[in-house]
Parts: sequence; C-alpha cells; structure tokens
Amino acid sequence: MNKYLAVLLDPESHLYLRELALYPEVRAHHVTLAYPDEQVTFRESWLPSGTALGDEVMVEGRGFSITEDVQVLVVALAGSTTRPFDGGILHITV
Repeated sequence: MNKYLAVLLDPESHLYLRELALYPEVRAHHVTLAYPDEQVTFRESWLPSGTALGDEVMVEGRGFSITEDVQVLVVALAGSTTRPFDGGILHITV
C-alpha cells in the first residue's frame, strides 16, 4: 500500500483550479509533501516551515507547467517551491 503526506485543497481552491483546467480530467486535490517507503516513519522536516500536522497552510500559486498530457500548478508553501522530502518541485496536478 502506498502512503503519502499531503496538503489537501479546500473545496474553493479545487473549484478555482477546475475553472483553469485545460484538460477534461481534473484532479486539483492536493500538494504532495512526501511519499516515503513503507519502512520510513514520518519526519517533521517534511512539513512546511513553522507548521504542524493538521494546520491550515497557505498555498501560493507560482505558475503553470503544461505538457501535452498534464497541467500542473507550481506552488510555494512557506515561501518555498522546493519539497523538503526529496528536493522536488511542490505542485498541484490540475
């Protein structure tokens, strides 16, 4: 079973991104913070700076990246677009 840590979008944010979607299949559900192996336990360092599990987090859109198959919105959490878990880019798959 796969597990991941994410910031879930509120319904208003989902609807907003739905309006901006270029493709018929819309996700706009979450920002992945970490997707560790089953043997790895949660680390607080995977959370945006200054937050705890369960906190509301401000997600700031920075720009879209679009290919012929997928549209993503690059986002910043606590001022950073970098995912602490692996150095990847924080984004929402639209």
